[in-house]
Amino acid sequence: MSLQRCAICEGLWREYATATNDHIRIEGKVKAAALRGEDGALPVLTNELENAAQARVTVREAIKRHETEAHTKTPSL
Repeated sequence: MSLQRCAICEGLWREYATATNDHIRIEGKVKAAALRGEDGALPVLTNELENAAQARVTVREAIKRHETEAHTKTPSL
């Protein structure tokens, strides 16, 4: 990867950091609800957790795709 700054990379990595923080925050809520015996909250929180996990995967895939398309040098012929 190039050492030059790429605004798209920076934006994607910010999105990934936000998605990761959201996932960790919701995971904590799930654990707390389970410890408190809040069984009614668990299905909603579990769904939120799954959505947060998918958001992380989606952004990570976008990062990989961007890095491959924009920052992989093709050999000269």
